Amino acid sequence: MTNERKPNQAQMDVINETDHNLILFASAGTGKTFTVAQRVKHIIESGRAKPEEILCLTFTLKAANEMRDDILLYAGETGNGVNTKTIHSFALQVLKEESIFDNEFYSLPGVYDEVDELELLRSTVIGIGLDENAPVLKSRNALTHFVSIMKHKREILDLYGNDEESVFTQVYHHIRTREPATFEKMLQFFDYGKRREIQDFSYASLMDSSAGLFLHQYNQALRQSNLLDFDDLICLTHRLFRNTDAVARWQSRYRFLIVDEMQDTSELEYDVFRQLFPKCNVMMCGDFFQTIYEWRGSNPEKILNEFINEFPIFRTIGSAQKNSITTIFDFYI
Repeated sequence: MTNERKPNQAQMDVINETDHNLILFASAGTGKTFTVAQRVKHIIESGRAKPEEILCLTFTLKAANEMRDDILLYAGETGNGVNTKTIHSFALQVLKEESIFDNEFYSLPGVYDEVDELELLRSTVIGIGLDENAPVLKSRNALTHFVSIMKHKREILDLYGNDEESVFTQVYHHIRTREPATFEKMLQFFDYGKRREIQDFSYASLMDSSAGLFLHQYNQALRQSNLLDFDDLICLTHRLFRNTDAVARWQSRYRFLIVDEMQDTSELEYDVFRQLFPKCNVMMCGDFFQTIYEWRGSNPEKILNEFINEFPIFRTIGSAQKNSITTIFDFYI
């Protein structure tokens, strides 16, 4: 039976290490989710933490569901108390609970699903002058990529003000003049028919003149419906966590933090959950040298270096060299 599966020795090393922070270097198919579930079970049964004091974050809904199912399978009903979420659903939880304390944030907002978001983006960009037959409108993700980069960059630059259109115009010109690689990614998209990256010059020209207007009108439509998109969840939580009282509330809640699919998180997302590190035992895991999300700020080597430098890791088990990174926990099964 599935729940009779036994960990091997490499997995037992991970399961039993509850005293020190860990970096788990594990690719898909290595038994990573099984090992995480068994570690959660061990943490609870050993009395190191209550289920509600364990936070498990991952990037995709599919991975979060798999992790939750495995925790319930191996830890039993007590696993129901473990907070297992995507990074975005955790951010939404924070915003909803903190709305009690800070009226600046939305009151019980909804989240726009990706299909409706894309339709709103298309209608908004057509409304400000893009031809409805423009090549970029045939892309499944070009507009969402553009908005994601712009919103994350605004938050990183901490550019806010009453004139939202002007603020986003500043963000656009910052990227255009100071970050050419990001600018190129922001305006390109993959043409599946031609099997290559292309740029729609009519779209690029419109953004040169109206990027701020585009973002402002899109955000205005969201606000009128009391909705957030996925980027808003991260940006608003990042802003909220500048408040020391809010951070203290969430730091006191958890004793163990497990972050999966670390290679796919953006630097801004990392900066959100790193606020929990000082009060937590932390395990970060993933295949750190395989990411497809550079366009949205994924930089696993930089994140790993920051984690290693900022938070002591007292146990090293094996090592693997990749560019400038020495992986603290080299875990292949």
